Amino acid sequence: MVIGDKLVVSEPNNLFPLVSEAKKHILIAGGIGITPFMSHLHELEQQNAEYELHYCCRDMNKNVFRQELMASEFKDKVICHVSSEGSRLELDTFIAQLPEGSHVYTCGSNSLNEGVKRAAQKAGFPEHQLHFEQFTVEDKTGDEFTLVLARSGVELEVDSESTILQVIERNNVASVESLCREGVCGTCETIILEGEADHRDQYFTDEEKESQTSMLICCSRAKGKRLVLDL
Repeated sequence: MVIGDKLVVSEPNNLFPLVSEAKKHILIAGGIGITPFMSHLHELEQQNAEYELHYCCRDMNKNVFRQELMASEFKDKVICHVSSEGSRLELDTFIAQLPEGSHVYTCGSNSLNEGVKRAAQKAGFPEHQLHFEQFTVEDKTGDEFTLVLARSGVELEVDSESTILQVIERNNVASVESLCREGVCGTCETIILEGEADHRDQYFTDEEKESQTSMLICCSRAKGKRLVLDL
Protein backbone atom coordinates (compact mmCIF):
# COMPACT_ATOMS: atom_id res chain seq x y z
CA MET A 1 0.00 0.00 0.00
CA VAL A 2 1.33 3.42 -0.99
CA ILE A 3 0.22 7.05 -0.78
CA GLY A 4 -2.61 7.62 -3.24
CA ASP A 5 -4.11 4.13 -2.96
CA LYS A 6 -7.88 4.12 -2.43
CA LEU A 7 -9.52 1.97 0.24
CA VAL A 8 -13.11 0.76 0.16
CA VAL A 9 -14.58 0.61 3.67
CA SER A 10 -18.07 -0.06 5.03
CA GLU A 11 -20.01 2.26 7.30
CA PRO A 12 -19.28 1.76 11.02
CA ASN A 13 -21.66 -0.59 12.83
CA ASN A 14 -22.68 -0.07 16.45
CA LEU A 15 -23.07 -3.60 17.80
CA PHE A 16 -23.42 -2.51 21.43
CA PRO A 17 -25.89 0.42 21.44
CA LEU A 18 -27.66 2.03 24.37
CA VAL A 19 -31.41 1.40 24.61
CA SER A 20 -33.30 4.69 24.51
CA GLU A 21 -36.31 3.46 26.48
CA ALA A 22 -34.29 2.23 29.45
CA LYS A 23 -35.27 3.90 32.73
CA LYS A 24 -31.76 3.37 34.07
CA HIS A 25 -28.55 2.24 32.38
CA ILE A 26 -26.31 -0.09 34.39
CA LEU A 27 -22.84 -0.45 32.87
CA ILE A 28 -20.64 -3.32 34.08
CA ALA A 29 -17.05 -3.33 32.81
CA GLY A 30 -14.42 -5.99 33.40
CA GLY A 31 -10.81 -4.83 32.93
CA ILE A 32 -10.24 -3.60 29.38
CA GLY A 33 -13.99 -4.02 28.88
CA ILE A 34 -14.24 -0.41 30.01
CA THR A 35 -13.36 0.69 26.46
CA PRO A 36 -16.84 0.86 24.85
CA PHE A 37 -18.25 2.56 27.93
CA MET A 38 -15.89 5.51 27.57
CA SER A 39 -18.11 6.77 24.75
CA HIS A 40 -21.36 5.59 26.34
CA LEU A 41 -20.66 7.65 29.45
CA HIS A 42 -20.40 10.87 27.48
CA GLU A 43 -23.60 10.05 25.57
CA LEU A 44 -25.52 9.28 28.77
CA GLU A 45 -24.28 12.45 30.43
CA GLN A 46 -25.36 14.54 27.46
CA GLN A 47 -28.80 12.93 27.57
CA ASN A 48 -29.08 13.60 31.31
CA ALA A 49 -29.96 9.91 31.66
CA GLU A 50 -30.05 7.78 34.80
CA TYR A 51 -26.95 5.59 34.81
CA GLU A 52 -24.04 4.16 36.79
CA LEU A 53 -20.82 2.38 35.87
CA HIS A 54 -19.49 -0.58 37.85
CA TYR A 55 -15.85 -1.09 36.97
CA CYS A 56 -14.46 -4.53 37.98
CA CYS A 57 -10.80 -5.53 38.05
CA ARG A 58 -8.52 -7.89 39.96
CA ASP A 59 -6.16 -5.25 41.31
CA MET A 60 -5.85 -1.48 41.14
CA ASN A 61 -2.91 -1.36 38.73
CA LYS A 62 -5.10 -3.06 36.10
CA ASN A 63 -7.82 -0.44 36.46
CA VAL A 64 -7.44 1.13 33.01
CA PHE A 65 -8.73 4.72 32.69
CA ARG A 66 -9.34 5.01 36.46
CA GLN A 67 -7.58 8.38 36.74
CA GLU A 68 -9.43 9.71 33.71
CA LEU A 69 -12.76 8.54 35.11
CA MET A 70 -12.14 9.99 38.55
CA ALA A 71 -11.37 13.38 37.01
CA SER A 72 -14.40 13.35 34.69
CA GLU A 73 -17.83 14.95 34.92
CA PHE A 74 -19.37 11.57 35.66
CA LYS A 75 -17.00 10.53 38.47
CA ASP A 76 -19.88 10.35 40.96
CA LYS A 77 -21.54 7.71 38.79
CA VAL A 78 -18.48 5.40 38.78
CA ILE A 79 -18.10 2.60 41.34
CA CYS A 80 -14.86 0.59 41.30
CA HIS A 81 -14.80 -3.05 42.44
CA VAL A 82 -11.29 -4.40 43.10
CA SER A 83 -11.14 -8.12 43.91
CA SER A 84 -7.73 -7.96 45.64
CA GLU A 85 -9.09 -5.29 48.01
CA GLY A 86 -12.22 -7.26 48.91
CA SER A 87 -14.68 -5.08 47.01
CA ARG A 88 -15.71 -7.65 44.39
CA LEU A 89 -19.09 -7.00 42.79
CA GLU A 90 -21.56 -9.58 44.17
CA LEU A 91 -23.66 -10.10 41.08
CA ASP A 92 -26.51 -12.12 42.61
CA THR A 93 -27.31 -9.43 45.18
CA PHE A 94 -26.63 -6.56 42.80
CA ILE A 95 -28.84 -7.77 39.93
CA ALA A 96 -31.68 -8.70 42.28
CA GLN A 97 -31.83 -5.14 43.63
CA LEU A 98 -31.89 -3.26 40.32
CA PRO A 99 -34.88 -0.96 39.84
CA GLU A 100 -37.58 -1.96 37.38
CA GLY A 101 -36.91 -0.82 33.83
CA SER A 102 -33.12 -0.98 34.16
CA HIS A 103 -31.03 -2.23 31.25
CA VAL A 104 -27.70 -3.90 32.02
CA TYR A 105 -24.73 -3.62 29.63
CA THR A 106 -21.76 -5.91 30.31
CA CYS A 107 -18.39 -5.96 28.57
CA GLY A 108 -15.55 -8.12 29.80
CA SER A 109 -14.39 -11.71 30.04
CA ASN A 110 -16.62 -14.66 29.30
CA SER A 111 -16.75 -15.45 33.03
CA LEU A 112 -18.09 -11.96 33.82
CA ASN A 113 -20.70 -12.15 31.07
CA GLU A 114 -21.83 -15.61 32.17
CA GLY A 115 -21.90 -14.47 35.80
CA VAL A 116 -24.28 -11.64 34.91
CA LYS A 117 -26.48 -14.03 32.92
CA ARG A 118 -26.71 -16.50 35.83
CA ALA A 119 -27.46 -13.77 38.36
CA ALA A 120 -30.16 -12.32 36.11
CA GLN A 121 -31.76 -15.72 35.65
CA LYS A 122 -31.82 -16.29 39.42
CA ALA A 123 -33.40 -12.89 40.00
CA GLY A 124 -35.93 -13.25 37.19
CA PHE A 125 -34.45 -10.24 35.46
CA PRO A 126 -35.82 -9.86 31.88
CA GLU A 127 -33.41 -11.36 29.36
CA HIS A 128 -34.18 -8.69 26.76
CA GLN A 129 -32.84 -6.06 29.16
CA LEU A 130 -29.38 -7.67 29.19
CA HIS A 131 -26.77 -6.59 26.64
CA PHE A 132 -23.27 -8.04 26.20
CA GLU A 133 -20.06 -7.38 24.37
CA GLN A 134 -16.94 -9.52 24.56
CA PHE A 135 -13.70 -8.69 22.78
CA THR A 136 -12.62 -12.21 21.94
CA VAL A 137 -13.85 -15.77 21.81
CA GLU A 138 -11.77 -17.47 24.48
CA ASP A 139 -11.49 -20.81 22.66
CA LYS A 140 -11.84 -21.44 18.91
CA THR A 141 -9.95 -24.74 18.95
CA GLY A 142 -11.37 -28.26 18.85
CA ASP A 143 -11.36 -31.61 17.09
CA GLU A 144 -10.53 -31.81 13.39
CA PHE A 145 -13.40 -32.28 10.94
CA THR A 146 -14.20 -32.33 7.22
CA LEU A 147 -15.80 -29.23 5.75
CA VAL A 148 -17.82 -29.53 2.54
CA LEU A 149 -18.73 -26.46 0.49
CA ALA A 150 -21.97 -27.55 -1.21
CA ARG A 151 -21.99 -25.11 -4.12
CA SER A 152 -18.56 -26.12 -5.40
CA GLY A 153 -18.27 -29.61 -3.92
CA VAL A 154 -14.89 -28.72 -2.42
CA GLU A 155 -13.89 -30.68 0.69
CA LEU A 156 -11.41 -29.28 3.18
CA GLU A 157 -9.94 -30.48 6.45
CA VAL A 158 -10.32 -28.04 9.34
CA ASP A 159 -7.48 -28.66 11.77
CA SER A 160 -7.76 -28.28 15.53
CA GLU A 161 -6.19 -24.80 15.64
CA SER A 162 -7.86 -23.13 12.63
CA THR A 163 -11.35 -21.72 12.18
CA ILE A 164 -13.60 -22.55 9.22
CA LEU A 165 -13.16 -19.02 7.91
CA GLN A 166 -9.37 -19.25 8.09
CA VAL A 167 -9.32 -22.56 6.20
CA ILE A 168 -11.61 -21.20 3.45
CA GLU A 169 -9.49 -18.07 3.07
CA ARG A 170 -6.23 -20.03 3.14
CA ASN A 171 -7.41 -22.19 0.26
CA ASN A 172 -9.13 -19.33 -1.59
CA VAL A 173 -12.20 -21.47 -2.38
CA ALA A 174 -15.07 -19.11 -1.52
CA SER A 175 -15.72 -15.46 -0.85
CA VAL A 176 -17.11 -14.82 2.64
CA GLU A 177 -17.77 -11.38 4.07
CA SER A 178 -16.57 -10.95 7.65
CA LEU A 179 -15.96 -8.09 10.06
CA CYS A 180 -15.31 -8.81 13.73
CA ARG A 181 -13.99 -12.40 13.41
CA GLU A 182 -14.98 -12.95 17.05
CA GLY A 183 -18.59 -14.14 16.75
CA VAL A 184 -20.18 -10.78 17.56
CA CYS A 185 -21.36 -9.05 14.39
CA GLY A 186 -23.06 -11.90 12.51
CA THR A 187 -21.59 -10.88 9.14
CA CYS A 188 -20.21 -14.35 8.32
CA GLU A 189 -23.45 -16.21 9.10
CA THR A 190 -23.67 -19.29 6.88
CA ILE A 191 -26.50 -21.82 6.38
CA ILE A 192 -25.89 -25.37 7.61
CA LEU A 193 -27.00 -28.06 5.13
CA GLU A 194 -25.71 -31.12 6.95
CA GLY A 195 -24.17 -31.72 10.37
CA GLU A 196 -24.33 -29.71 13.56
CA ALA A 197 -22.42 -26.65 14.75
CA ASP A 198 -20.55 -26.27 18.00
CA HIS A 199 -21.60 -22.65 18.50
CA ARG A 200 -18.96 -20.40 20.09
CA ASP A 201 -20.49 -17.03 19.12
CA GLN A 202 -22.12 -14.23 21.09
CA TYR A 203 -24.57 -13.38 18.30
CA PHE A 204 -27.26 -16.07 18.24
CA THR A 205 -29.88 -16.62 20.93
CA ASP A 206 -30.01 -20.02 22.64
CA GLU A 207 -33.06 -20.89 20.54
CA GLU A 208 -31.26 -19.98 17.30
CA LYS A 209 -28.28 -22.10 18.31
CA GLU A 210 -30.53 -25.09 19.07
CA SER A 211 -32.20 -24.82 15.66
CA GLN A 212 -28.88 -25.61 13.93
CA THR A 213 -30.03 -23.60 10.92
CA SER A 214 -26.90 -21.49 10.48
CA MET A 215 -23.60 -20.65 12.15
CA LEU A 216 -20.85 -18.04 12.35
CA ILE A 217 -17.84 -19.57 10.65
CA CYS A 218 -15.33 -17.14 12.15
CA CYS A 219 -15.41 -18.93 15.50
CA SER A 220 -17.83 -21.89 15.64
CA ARG A 221 -16.88 -25.45 14.77
CA ALA A 222 -18.51 -28.79 13.91
CA LYS A 223 -19.86 -31.11 16.59
CA GLY A 224 -19.16 -34.17 14.45
CA LYS A 225 -16.63 -35.22 11.84
CA ARG A 226 -18.41 -33.71 8.81
CA LEU A 227 -20.10 -30.37 8.17
CA VAL A 228 -21.77 -29.25 4.92
CA LEU A 229 -22.32 -25.52 4.40
CA ASP A 230 -24.17 -23.51 1.78
CA LEU A 231 -21.05 -22.04 0.23
